[in-house]
Amino acid sequence: MMRRREALLSRGDKVFIVERRLFDQDLRRHFVGEVEACTEVAFRAKGYPFFYHPTTQNYVRKPKPRTRIFTFNGNLIINVLPRDCDVESVNYLASEAGTTLTDRKSFELDVSDPDHKGQAARPES
Repeated sequence: MMRRREALLSRGDKVFIVERRLFDQDLRRHFVGEVEACTEVAFRAKGYPFFYHPTTQNYVRKPKPRTRIFTFNGNLIINVLPRDCDVESVNYLASEAGTTLTDRKSFELDVSDPDHKGQAARPES
């Protein structure tokens, strides 16, 4: 009899995903969302993609939510966020101290790039 393995992620989990770049010129892409479904090899999440805009030196959030499917592979860094994190409010906040991902309520995560600390980006409104 085959037992089903426990899923790494569950419906309702909040995630912050960083897509690893293969080359320096590759676009820096992040995603913040809520898991809708999960299998042993992939999961579906609804949320907001972000990309790094070199001119403004800040991450820009796409205005409309998207549903994406991610596979558990070596190209993703998946951070599990607190369940009470408000995905609708998450954005980047830059200061002289670095860059923080926050919902401005109960969740904050320092996402400063060690190579760029001290080169603060203008906060996104």
